[in-house]
Amino acid sequence: MAVECPVCSTSNMALADDQLWDTCNSCGSMIFPKKGTPVVIAHESDAIAEELGKALLRGGYTPYRAENGVQAEELIRKHDVSVAVLDVGLRDKLA
Repeated sequence: MAVECPVCSTSNMALADDQLWDTCNSCGSMIFPKKGTPVVIAHESDAIAEELGKALLRGGYTPYRAENGVQAEELIRKHDVSVAVLDVGLRDKLA
């Protein structure tokens, strides 16, 4: 399945049919396949973001991972996202 990075827009990547996520070759962001309504996950922990992303995929959503509040705001604006799951401990803009 062809995927595009929601952060840097790199599009020359593919996920295997059974692969739930991968890392962008260009910027290192976590990439999930597109399924449905986009949801931004803003969490500093890769492990927590991965589990949240998997749960959202099972629910039919498209997770977009942000590593901080600034990146979350950029993704929300760039992709017209109306739902976000935010870590209350973010140490930057959205904290």
